[in-house]
Amino acid sequence: MADTLQAPLRWGFLGCGNIANDFVNAMKGMPAESTTLTACAARSLDSAKNFANTHGFTRAYESYEELCADPEVDVVYIATIHLVHFEHISLALNHGKHVLVEKPMTMNAEQTASVIALAESKNLFLLEGVWTRFFPSIKFVRQLLFDGRIGDVHHIHGYFGGAYLNAETQSNFRSSSGDGGLIGIGIYPLSFVTMVFGIRPHKITATGKLSEGGADLYGSATLEFDGNRFGTIEYTCLAELGNSVTITGSKGRIYLPSPAHTAVEVIVTEFLEDGTKQEKATQFPWPTPSPNTATTFKYPGSEALLYEAEAVTKAIRSGQRQCAEYPLEESLAIAKIMDEESTEQFALVISPFVAEVTKMGLNAQTPLRWGFLGCGKIANDFVNALKGMPNDSINLSACAARSLESAENFANTHGIKQAYGSYEELCADPEVDVVYIATIHLVHFEHISLALNHGKHVLVEKPMTMNAKQTASVIALAESKNLFLLEGVWTRFFPSIKFVRELLTDGRIGDVRHIHADIGMGNVSRETVAKLSSSVGDGALLSSGIYPLAFVTMALGSNPKKITASGKLSEGGADMYGSAILEFDGNRVGTVDFTWLADLGNSVTITGSKGSIYLPSPAHCAEEVIVTEFLEDGTKHVKTTTFPLPEPAPGIPTPFNYPGSQGFLYEAEAVTKAIQSGQQCCEEYSLKDSLAMAKIMDEIRKSIGVVYAADT
Repeated sequence: MADTLQAPLRWGFLGCGNIANDFVNAMKGMPAESTTLTACAARSLDSAKNFANTHGFTRAYESYEELCADPEVDVVYIATIHLVHFEHISLALNHGKHVLVEKPMTMNAEQTASVIALAESKNLFLLEGVWTRFFPSIKFVRQLLFDGRIGDVHHIHGYFGGAYLNAETQSNFRSSSGDGGLIGIGIYPLSFVTMVFGIRPHKITATGKLSEGGADLYGSATLEFDGNRFGTIEYTCLAELGNSVTITGSKGRIYLPSPAHTAVEVIVTEFLEDGTKQEKATQFPWPTPSPNTATTFKYPGSEALLYEAEAVTKAIRSGQRQCAEYPLEESLAIAKIMDEESTEQFALVISPFVAEVTKMGLNAQTPLRWGFLGCGKIANDFVNALKGMPNDSINLSACAARSLESAENFANTHGIKQAYGSYEELCADPEVDVVYIATIHLVHFEHISLALNHGKHVLVEKPMTMNAKQTASVIALAESKNLFLLEGVWTRFFPSIKFVRELLTDGRIGDVRHIHADIGMGNVSRETVAKLSSSVGDGALLSSGIYPLAFVTMALGSNPKKITASGKLSEGGADMYGSAILEFDGNRVGTVDFTWLADLGNSVTITGSKGSIYLPSPAHCAEEVIVTEFLEDGTKHVKTTTFPLPEPAPGIPTPFNYPGSQGFLYEAEAVTKAIQSGQQCCEEYSLKDSLAMAKIMDEIRKSIGVVYAADT
């Protein structure tokens, strides 16, 4: 076969199913002089003849061998089941045919390496049909990355899911037939990760669930690369996920909304120097179908298979043996990655903690007298929010800092009656009912114990303590003294989150199957992050990763049966970023990403059998809830409900330091109501929730390698 083939490229089709139907329809958008539909073959001659008559093929075969031996065929398009790709690629190459094969190329890396070597030895073209790479939208994304439009890329998250299986059909999903979510659909988000970060992750952490027949129903993976870069992917055959991709860099973000694998829109958000963001959306419509198509397309976006067909034609005609958009080296690398993912295992069993909650028997309708341990930025915001409550319900009694001068300045600014230079003095003050602890994580255990032992109720900023052992200890102490204790996961008290919980309870989105949540703080310099130290309690998980984790436990419960996690440590042993996959009974999965190196989407998506709930950024203090219902006619109904933050109290002396801090008011109101009614905890985030969360974070830290002094 000549290296330069200017005559029409003569195509043979192995397999005459739905995807072959769509590919031939798309091909008809090419100039007639560039292609010839020569032959097709199926497992039965009748099927092949029907396909040939419908689409205008010259001849039909009932034998794949006959088609590959046909001297009038230049290139074979393979659209058979995964299990026989290796056999059919080898058959076509050994007959001197160029090959385009639907993804995955083969069933594993060994087979993939074999057919690549065979193609090279015979000087023939070979391409795995990861068609996404040929879309104009994806080429645009690659150019944005090359030009550095979003700076140094730190993280990419991609997911793909569809409700392809139900309880009945899962039993027929078998590895012996080549079934599997990873090689079927998980390859899409994986190929986005390799496109952005390259093909050589230095660590892969993965988990998933098998059907009775040994095929993977769903899975998630974290791929870590040099330079503190990581990618996370999720795929499932049990629920319709967002099917989107988010790429986050130091200067901005690229978002591909669903369906990202056939992207028609690219949304670029640039982080400007003044702290604002500039967003621009660029559209890339699918090509218009040829008027010569004989049937409808079976899958959304299949018109765009045209881009792949054009690239293959151009490559073969110019004597190339692969396509630069998705080279053979990448096919082999993806196969190796998928091989490794399919064997990764990490098991965890979390024992539930059951708290015996008793009433305190208090009837404190007089103003609750607050004492503040710590006078920093978060304490400033909490006091400001607290002033939104009625004056007759609160009393700002005292504050304490590590220096008396700092405490006095804070007291004078906020109108607090008494200032102390000692935490012990504040906790001993008989005019204080409840202590709000806003000191650093490392001393939470010490300060909670101090306050409880002085008979004070406690609200402590998250995390409650450094680990589950300390958390269990302070919970037991609070219960023994009949005192209120709450870990300040303030998100749970927002009206928007209560609305979400009602939606879940009412079954508005059906059976919840998946949740993804992420949070990233890109306002911390890489130099600062690199100096983080576990010796002083630093770490992204305890500081911010608890937010997305709290969404997972809210939606799926606090007892995952398996946790798989990965992350990267600073020189000082603190986690700079991480990802975790939490698996629950009933094939339910939650995934979280957290980092101090990039401004992630900070959003939450909860997907069920009948719809999805989306909380846009910042989800941890959400003002908007977007509910998508999947209707019986195949369409979707989307409704957005807004929950504005409360208005700041008039006359507060300082601005809020953190966005959304006005929402601390909701937490303060709940604490006041609980203490005045004699409760020991808040149902929105119970002590059971706190202990379960501490155990989950202990397990994640163990996987990442974070060790605190409190652990020893």
